[in-house]
Amino acid sequence: MRKRILSLALVLAVCLGLMAVPAAALKEGEEWVGDFVVKGDTLVKYYGDGGAVTIPDGITAIASNAFADCKSLTSVTIPEGVTSIGVSAFKRCTNLVSVTFPSSITQIEGHAFYECTSLTGLTLPSGIESIKNMAFYKCSSLTSVVIPSSVTDLRSSVFRGCTGLKSATISSANSTRGDISDLFRDCTSLTDVTLPDGMDKIRENMFTGCTSLKSVNIPASVTAVSFAFFDCTSLTNLTIPSGATSFGGVRGCTSLTSIVIPSSVQSIGFANFESCRSLTDIYFGGSKAQWKEKGGEKAVTWAGISPTVHYNSTGPSTQPTTPVQPQQPAGTTASPTNDKLEVNGSAANPTVYKIGGSNYFKIRDVAALLNGTEKQFAVGYDSGKQSVTATTGQGYAKQPGDLAGAAAGGNRTAAASNDAIYVDGQKITAEVYKIDGSNYFKLRDLGKALDFYVGWSAQRGVYIETDKPYS
Repeated sequence: MRKRILSLALVLAVCLGLMAVPAAALKEGEEWVGDFVVKGDTLVKYYGDGGAVTIPDGITAIASNAFADCKSLTSVTIPEGVTSIGVSAFKRCTNLVSVTFPSSITQIEGHAFYECTSLTGLTLPSGIESIKNMAFYKCSSLTSVVIPSSVTDLRSSVFRGCTGLKSATISSANSTRGDISDLFRDCTSLTDVTLPDGMDKIRENMFTGCTSLKSVNIPASVTAVSFAFFDCTSLTNLTIPSGATSFGGVRGCTSLTSIVIPSSVQSIGFANFESCRSLTDIYFGGSKAQWKEKGGEKAVTWAGISPTVHYNSTGPSTQPTTPVQPQQPAGTTASPTNDKLEVNGSAANPTVYKIGGSNYFKIRDVAALLNGTEKQFAVGYDSGKQSVTATTGQGYAKQPGDLAGAAAGGNRTAAASNDAIYVDGQKITAEVYKIDGSNYFKLRDLGKALDFYVGWSAQRGVYIETDKPYS
């Protein structure tokens, strides 16, 4: 009887021992290598006690969920030869502090280190090519990251919610070609961002919710800035590059005081400046008429703000307190010329002088020629400021002496004009000469200030097209 009881006890102990080891987890082709289940050269699952773990040699891939929810894991060393880390491989390893990557790694799949909230050091190898969606989502202890130039497949939300991240560098424009929307979204400590030359677009919500970000240097190569800076409550200034054609706005940027928007931007959405209550200066590259046409006036009205809009400006540095006019030599010779001019395909008859190889036109002649077109403007004179004024969008009443044709009587002496020039209240710089009491301008200077197209061809000579912007 006693022997039967001992035998039963031994069988029970063996069975309990087998239950403690997840032998049933093994599938066809799988085997145990220490605390790891391995199939071929892929690490399928880890069943150890955690702490500092070194993955065995001979492994080339870490499978999906291999270490998922291993709360006791504190560090992991990945050996040379491993090329890929699978989906959610280390998901919610909340005590994982450090990962040592081999140079052989080329791919980190989505959610690989999702919510690894203790991960502090991240040195990505220089040969890595692909980092997929949410790979480091909410790794809240990360403080800095450098994305190597080898990365060509960077996806959305990779570092979203990394609330401790202070600095981030993207080394190559090749990393930005795909969908990197939400890349740094809700990185509330981010203050230092380096973006690569050659980057073509700032993607949707790329910096949304980055509440510590005060400024960002957007490369000149960027042609589109999407809805990327919403709720950046510490952002104080922003410059959209001169070649950008689209701009998604800066809603909720409550500390923003100035923004530079080029005339190349095709439209300004009505809610672009919503909740930007500190915005005092907008530097717009085009004219007042363009600002209105593109929706700028509606946008500031919708936002309930009254910023100063600086027209024909590329930024604060182009707005000196007292703009300095170019210095022209006194007593320059002005020669009458019969050079042709067309306006919207029709021959025109202004008075033109050639000075130093360039043609100069009376501003009133140009106003008379453009009257009734979409680029019409009124001309006035402010004696208090000793300045010529041009107001876009208003008609011009032709006066005696306008469009009198080629000047008679030979050469004249052209004196540098001391009159300042204001377009829609903004002082501009231009080369201006006074001849017989009238101010003469280079046509291109007027085209730039008033935003009409000036061209030249051997067949047509100089021509103006009012349905095109200045180029």
